[in-house]
Amino acid sequence: LYSSTGIVLKALAEMEFYIISKNENETLFPSFPDKNYHESSPFAKFEDVRNEVLITLADIGIPTKYGHSEVGTVNRDGLTMEQHEIELLPQRLTEMAEAISITKWVIRNVCAKHGVSVSFSPKVALEHAGNGMHVHLCGIKNGKNVIVGRDEALSEKALKMIGGVLRFARSLTAFGNTVPVSYLRFISRKESPMHVCWGSRNRLALIRIPLWWSFKGKIEGKNSCRRTFEYRAPDPLADAYLLFAGVTVAVDYALKNSREALRIAERLHVEKAGRKQKMLLPQSCFESAENLERDRGFYEAHGIFPRKVIDKTVEKLKGYKDKDLWIRLAGKPSKIEEVLRHYLHYG
Repeated sequence: LYSSTGIVLKALAEMEFYIISKNENETLFPSFPDKNYHESSPFAKFEDVRNEVLITLADIGIPTKYGHSEVGTVNRDGLTMEQHEIELLPQRLTEMAEAISITKWVIRNVCAKHGVSVSFSPKVALEHAGNGMHVHLCGIKNGKNVIVGRDEALSEKALKMIGGVLRFARSLTAFGNTVPVSYLRFISRKESPMHVCWGSRNRLALIRIPLWWSFKGKIEGKNSCRRTFEYRAPDPLADAYLLFAGVTVAVDYALKNSREALRIAERLHVEKAGRKQKMLLPQSCFESAENLERDRGFYEAHGIFPRKVIDKTVEKLKGYKDKDLWIRLAGKPSKIEEVLRHYLHYG
């Protein structure tokens, strides 16, 4: 991408996770499902754990923006599950992939030190918010953020990049959504995308334009990524290295096929698509694998993805045999909970 366009892609990840412990003192300062966003101590029980994670990440050189409690709270079976988020600062894609892996390792070890557990599973409980790993993207060329255009609006390059990610959205789930419960997160629609579309400040869209764009006069510094677009499909069990390689393929395709990318961006904007927009994200690992097989020629071009990597990814995804899993389990909440428990400590 850099050799052909001079653009360096940067990304930041928002890492969501549930801290899990025995249910103690919940009656003193109770928390409630979907009401925990940016809550503070004592209602947020594990603020001290999250803060220690942030300090540890700073000590080892992983730049972070901030951490906060998220909406999810689950109290059952004598356990409390409390959702938190840590947002990293933008880095080049390979550096961000490494930072994601290290961040998860630090979170686990700090939690273990405090005698609590953690889950990065995309879905920990049926009626509660899942864990996402939203990825913010921007592009730097000659020190400038290329997605910012005149009047501080989205540039034409930004629209092309958005169109490219939308074009490959269904096959990118093969790298960003790697287990069956990843797709239950989509289906449940708890602030999770389901349709392939984009829009401003719409948390159900696959790609969201953050609120920051509405604040005019905020100067982008050299090499700055203050303005981004947010790709909301991935979850913490993503293979970050393959995911970012796939995103690079999508952006490179878009910049080389400008008219197609711009048409896609126009057609799939939520205000244009409206209720007529019906293209869905995959509903299973199996369906994701089928989309990867259809697009594999684009990923394998120029040796970006070795053929064996695509083969093994397809084999793994189809190996879950989940093609109609959620249809078979519809109306069987106890069976669904069994599946959720199975993946609670994956990744």
